Amino acid sequence: MKIPVKITPDRIRDSVVQVFFQADAPFEPLIGICYSILNQHGWRYAARPVQSKAQAGIILEVQPLPQHFFIKENIKIQFDPNSSVIFNCIGSYVGWKSYSNIIFSVLRLLYSTQHFKNFTRVGIRYISEFANIDILDKIKININLKGVAGTIQNFSYRIALLENGLSKTINIANKLPVSAAISDKKEEVQFVSLMDIDVVDLNLSASDIEVLFGHIERLHLEEKKVFFGILEEHFLQTLNPEYA
Repeated sequence: MKIPVKITPDRIRDSVVQVFFQADAPFEPLIGICYSILNQHGWRYAARPVQSKAQAGIILEVQPLPQHFFIKENIKIQFDPNSSVIFNCIGSYVGWKSYSNIIFSVLRLLYSTQHFKNFTRVGIRYISEFANIDILDKIKININLKGVAGTIQNFSYRIALLENGLSKTINIANKLPVSAAISDKKEEVQFVSLMDIDVVDLNLSASDIEVLFGHIERLHLEEKKVFFGILEEHFLQTLNPEYA
């Protein structure tokens, strides 16, 4: 299968890369270490408390840990207490070449502190949005409900696959009402369809930063294989695909 380098417009509205790690410092002191080096390279720190609702019957409410963010231009980094660092684009997607360069440069900075000892899992999740497009006849899926008549108005589909140590979760939502849209387009949007693809490397154990980068590149390629593999050829050609 020949995979496009890009489509125009890209349709990507969320582009999450999450890297799980093992460190030799507790989470809160580790944030201080990360702040020191990221701040030197132009990353702006922002903390936001997690909103929580106490369960019934609980007298003493434990204060949740804040979410720690670093922002630079149109990229956001979040450090999560589950020992992971999460990257995402703010606004428009910047393209994989630019995005991966930023991700790798940040991971190199973190690795240079010598507190990040091992990387244990990587996940990439892209959500693509198609405004005013009925996606069902544009993807390779066959729906046949025997004994049920009627025209499909909207549709949600989820499947989880496991292949060679990779977990692949595909969520497709067709013709969501405009209130559910995450689009920032100015033109009138009547409904949206979403393709949400999450690929996770479950068997990662990398203490070498370059090995980690290889796994991330592999996951990105798998993400693209799933996305373009779902699309019907006639629809793909309407997306202005470009090939290397």
